[in-house]
Amino acid sequence: MHAVLGAADALDEALVVLLGHPGYYPRFGFRPASQLGIEPEVPDRAPAFRARPLTAHHPGLTGLPLRRAVQGPVTGGSAVTP
Repeated sequence: MHAVLGAADALDEALVVLLGHPGYYPRFGFRPASQLGIEPEVPDRAPAFRARPLTAHHPGLTGLPLRRAVQGPVTGGSAVTP
């Protein structure tokens, strides 16, 4: 997780969003995405919808996230936007 967060920060991503266990991901700085004004497409997922702001984050960034899928292993995969 630290490598992914570091890579995203190096690419000037504003934040990382994921669906994850609310008790596990706070150790990596994730919090409810709604606290940052980011909402899931499916409202039932809100309790597990977590976000971690990075260096490029700014408070005006709100709404629905873009979907990106990582294909292949993290070390050799490529990101695509469907």
